Amino acid sequence: MRKERMIEFDLLRIIALFSVMVLHTACYKYGTENYIINTYIKLNNWGMPVFLMLTGMLFLDNNRFYSIEEMFTKYIKRLFIAYIFWSFLYSLYNTMVYGGTNKTFILGIINGDFHLWYLVMCIGIYMVIPIIKTMIKNINRYLLGYIITLSMIGSFIVPIVGKIDILNSLVGTLIENMHYSFLTGYIVFVLLGFYLKHYNISDLKRKVLYVITIISIVICIYGEKFNVKIIQICISYFASFSIVSLLIAVTLFCITKYNIKIINFSKKSKKLIMYVSEHVFTMYLVHEFINRIFVKIGYTVNIFNPIFSVPIVSLTVFISSFIISIVINFLYKNIKYIFYNNLLRRRKENV
Repeated sequence: MRKERMIEFDLLRIIALFSVMVLHTACYKYGTENYIINTYIKLNNWGMPVFLMLTGMLFLDNNRFYSIEEMFTKYIKRLFIAYIFWSFLYSLYNTMVYGGTNKTFILGIINGDFHLWYLVMCIGIYMVIPIIKTMIKNINRYLLGYIITLSMIGSFIVPIVGKIDILNSLVGTLIENMHYSFLTGYIVFVLLGFYLKHYNISDLKRKVLYVITIISIVICIYGEKFNVKIIQICISYFASFSIVSLLIAVTLFCITKYNIKIINFSKKSKKLIMYVSEHVFTMYLVHEFINRIFVKIGYTVNIFNPIFSVPIVSLTVFISSFIISIVINFLYKNIKYIFYNNLLRRRKENV
């Protein structure tokens, strides 16, 4: 029996993409010491963690087994082709618009544009999915929680310790000698996604989480006004691995699972959410083209008050990316259809 589509997580995927676009749009003005723009940047590093949590939910929270061969020939192959294709386009654009040599053009294809790092990181994640899948089948909730806790300490707490002189001087060498890195990195979000979807979190724990998240957001907004180094470090460093980003990502995931899920979406709303969600990947790939074109024509976050300009410009980028994504997917499907039809016709002629 086919499972009903979890429309609430499609919606979360769309919201996460918009958050990424807000982050990237605001970053074009980063370094101006604009307090409002910098606050938008700090509060919108949770998009990538949510994408990875959804990956963990989809790949790990089911009874299907993913072989190494399947991961490489289906999922990794798809990401690799997308990476090369879009790296070529961005490198070509950068060379034509900003100038460059044959060497910089080739290096641009190899290294990729800045936002395409996500594809490379996902390739690494997909490589270990069969291992993680096997692991979580043979451990209980307590042990999985223990693994996630260790990973979170290494990914979120240890970097903060390294930035605080007195703590680093006391335990920095000890932590370094532990070689703790094997438990750290983006894999923690994949495990979190599975854990939060597979196991239920009590109402009390969720309410405590929501309160802590709200407090952390307030501190993030006003924290720079306090001359307390630990607060400034917690809100200013580590992008996706800031504590604020973690709290927002987990909170939104829980709200989606326990609150958004009970909303009775109309058929039209479900259809629209699924349609937009299906274009999220292409929208992510193309949105940096839109950003650069907007910068060229002067349509940036400094056109008026950034409180309003950042979300407005980001929404324009989102809508433009969606429209272009529709066109790209339409062309891809039709070219693919024509190619396979011609291939089948030639095979029949050769028989």
